[in-house]
Amino acid sequence: MTDQDIVALFDDKIGPPAFEFADKRIVAFANALLRKKEEEIIELHARLAGANLRADIGWSRYENANTARINAEKCLSQTWNSLLSRAIPEGHVVVPKEPTIEMIAALGFGGDVAMAIGHAAISETIANNYRAALSAAPAPEGEA
Repeated sequence: MTDQDIVALFDDKIGPPAFEFADKRIVAFANALLRKKEEEIIELHARLAGANLRADIGWSRYENANTARINAEKCLSQTWNSLLSRAIPEGHVVVPKEPTIEMIAALGFGGDVAMAIGHAAISETIANNYRAALSAAPAPEGEA
């Protein structure tokens, strides 16, 4: 909308061009307000664009770091599995040297951990039997 359009609207509302001076002042004031609002809007758009750019850069860095982490985890997992497959011969498993309370409960108390804890002497006997069984286990081939 041009200044003349705004003046025409005011002429329709206010009356004859005798108020032309007042109309021009109103138009100038309205234009100043519009320019101020446009500047504010432009500044706001610039701020938002900057924030979005920073967010995009941050997100991109996050995605890159996350992808690197995932790749490192896959590589580590593959390496670990490869090492385990070479280190643990077929038919053997890895078990702790000392039995856990859950293992003791499974061996002598039907899995009841509270019962295993309550019967310390029996639990110690089971733990000793577990250690004896580990000592008697055959060593993997190539180890003596």
